[in-house]
Amino acid sequence: MNKNNTPVTNNPNELTIENSVLVLIDHQPWVALMAQSIDPGLMINNVAGLAQAARDVGVPTILTTIGAKGSILVDPLFKEISEIFPDVTPIDRTSTHAWSHPEFRAAIDATGRKKLIMAGLVTEVCLAQSVLAAQKEGYEVYFVPDCSGGTTVEAHEDAKARMVQAGARPINWLAVISEWAPDYRAPERAALGDVWSRRGGIINLAGDYVLAQVTAGLVPMPSWAAPGQAQTGRQTDADAINRLAEEMLSAFETKDSAKVNTYYAPGAVIATPGRPAAKDARALTKAIKDDLADPNLKITVSHEKTEVSGSGDMAYRRGSFKITTTNPQTKQAEQSEGTYLAIFRKQADGSWKIAEDFGV
Repeated sequence: MNKNNTPVTNNPNELTIENSVLVLIDHQPWVALMAQSIDPGLMINNVAGLAQAARDVGVPTILTTIGAKGSILVDPLFKEISEIFPDVTPIDRTSTHAWSHPEFRAAIDATGRKKLIMAGLVTEVCLAQSVLAAQKEGYEVYFVPDCSGGTTVEAHEDAKARMVQAGARPINWLAVISEWAPDYRAPERAALGDVWSRRGGIINLAGDYVLAQVTAGLVPMPSWAAPGQAQTGRQTDADAINRLAEEMLSAFETKDSAKVNTYYAPGAVIATPGRPAAKDARALTKAIKDDLADPNLKITVSHEKTEVSGSGDMAYRRGSFKITTTNPQTKQAEQSEGTYLAIFRKQADGSWKIAEDFGV
């Protein structure tokens, strides 16, 4: 943040979205069985968070596997990573030395970048071999220990020491994504909101706690209003969001599920009482279709406040609602009421879409 309280546009960190490449080596179930230096659940959470963050802010990501296919058995990429990159086929190898694979090297060279963020299994073999080779060829390598694992704690630590002695730099995954997006009011930081929510551990708990207070109406949503920002611009955005909300309500009334879907941003989250939160595109589409398939569905919304952040890229709209739905047990219509909080984010084309939609 600069002295005028506006988002920093030039990232001063060593690792930026524009200069780095993420390289994930051999994150596969069978290989992971050999990694004993870290809890496997924690490691999977961490590397999935790092992969999603790279995707969401546009950092080039290279995926490679060893022996994933071509023999009697298969050992695919972690599903937590392949679901993030469904259209990417990992570069499969037979050698533990990924750096020596022509296709792997071609993928690195195609990015035109010299700062590599590398993680892999196991630390002392596949990861260390490529880190040392890349460092020797003049690349600036950052390795991510908490997205990697060794066959023993000692092997993991020895490999870390070896890589550091060669000039590579250790960094944990949360530090990586924080370097990519240091300004909490910048669009790239907003793009990481879902990663923090899904994978952030204790940070996620803190965020959930704060959001619960906002949703319950106990505290206001922070506005982060910037001194000197034109009030007319914020009011224009607020008016646009209110019109959007009215259009969306009309689409609900006409039961146009395709149109309702367009009001939500990619990766949007819907959380309402009585059912699991919809946290991906497929779940969101299903939740909307299920709601609109209810013959008794009727929604009445009372708007209380819309506020746009000082940065102009985030806003919230809150109020109360009454909803009539069919009770799945009695098959009778029943009415419930509560409060809602919708968080909007401005898209690259200047439009507003819902990023998070909560009802309590």
